[in-house]
Amino acid sequence: MKRGKAKRQKLKKAEPAPVEEQDEEEDDDEEEDDEEEEAAAAPAAKNGEIQVDFDFFDPDEKDFHSVRDLLCSGTLGFTEIDFSGLADSIVDQVNIGTMIKSGEGEGIDGDEEEDATICGMLTALNLRQHSGKDWCKGMREVLLEKAKKFGGADTEKQLQGYLPASDAKGQGSEVALVLSERFVNLPMELIPALHKAVLEDIEWSCNTPHCPPEERPFYFFTHFLCVARCHAASSSSASSSRGPVQAQGGPGLAFKRPEDEAYARAASLCFSFPMPPPKESGADAAAEKGPACGKKKRRKVAGGGVASAATKGPQERCAVFVLTKKAFDKVAAGLRKTLSEVE
Repeated sequence: MKRGKAKRQKLKKAEPAPVEEQDEEEDDDEEEDDEEEEAAAAPAAKNGEIQVDFDFFDPDEKDFHSVRDLLCSGTLGFTEIDFSGLADSIVDQVNIGTMIKSGEGEGIDGDEEEDATICGMLTALNLRQHSGKDWCKGMREVLLEKAKKFGGADTEKQLQGYLPASDAKGQGSEVALVLSERFVNLPMELIPALHKAVLEDIEWSCNTPHCPPEERPFYFFTHFLCVARCHAASSSSASSSRGPVQAQGGPGLAFKRPEDEAYARAASLCFSFPMPPPKESGADAAAEKGPACGKKKRRKVAGGGVASAATKGPQERCAVFVLTKKAFDKVAAGLRKTLSEVE
């Protein structure tokens, strides 16, 4: 389904302006003219800082490669699901989902939008609607396996109810897989508006006369399934004053991103599992098979083997949690206040 979406949010973030060396030879008129043109085209700098624009856009087919890269290096990078198919599903669903783009000058406006960089995205895909696709089958298999091994039989049974098989018919539940990826230095001011935007998208899809009748039922979501990175935490090391997020069959959790923690606290089902070593990650496996995902740099460690170049710390885990739509809406509506308490 195609629709037009106006830009909903623009944020200008100040960043240090690059220092350029002055050219000692100023006798070349052509070079001087070129420098003047470049200076006029550069973003306005104030007090040694460059203003960087961020804008919200609908998913688009031209975003495929950028979205795929975000997925491969993001939360689901440890899996070997069909990232190309998942990226296709994301960019094809223009009625729900937002891409955050940034660029210099006019890079995010008009015909030059292609010059902009995707630095974040948020979308929600109906698992029943996509249940016949390879990426969805792969997700179902991986998550049920992890639930059984690290959450127990009851957790697996609960999760199974939210993960429809490829031949499943509508049975009153419409579960959305929430896919959220962003650069770690994305301004936090954008996060509440980004999550509000997905709620607006869902409401629009449920009520607009432009939505095909056979497609509309998929957007009446009853639950949201999220996957987020985290680590085991004690009460003293939790990222929130409220202490660790409790999970079924495992340790309390602390999340890297505050919005993930807010949703996890409101979940009716939550379990976690340890992330596999880097050499077993889906991103690396894909890289070995082809140019799909960039291979991460490794360093040798004593005793053989490899280790991530990342800083050592608590063992990274991955949390899987499910919320009702009512709970999801409530958390999204209160994100601005939640994030202000974290800062």
